[in-house]
Amino acid sequence: MTDRGLKIRRGAVVVFDSRRAAGGVCLGMFRVPGAQTVLSFPYMPRGGTPIVVYSDGSMHSNWLYDEAMGYPRFIFPAVAMSAGATYTVGVYLK
Repeated sequence: MTDRGLKIRRGAVVVFDSRRAAGGVCLGMFRVPGAQTVLSFPYMPRGGTPIVVYSDGSMHSNWLYDEAMGYPRFIFPAVAMSAGATYTVGVYLK
């Protein structure tokens, strides 16, 4: 059997395992540069709980979520990243 799913480790410790995540929908994996980035999902319903998982396993808190346009949007301000840094993020709605 093949081991499938997203597993993020910090050293030897698993900090996220998508096989154990319950009730969420993965909207995708995205590269987020140091500049402000907005990820919009106009075909997704409102009312979900947003989850962002960074590929480095850290819990970054400067991202924002809103439904002001009538659909989910994840906003990553430029100040949330170090200059020149690029991260890969998993974006989920639960």
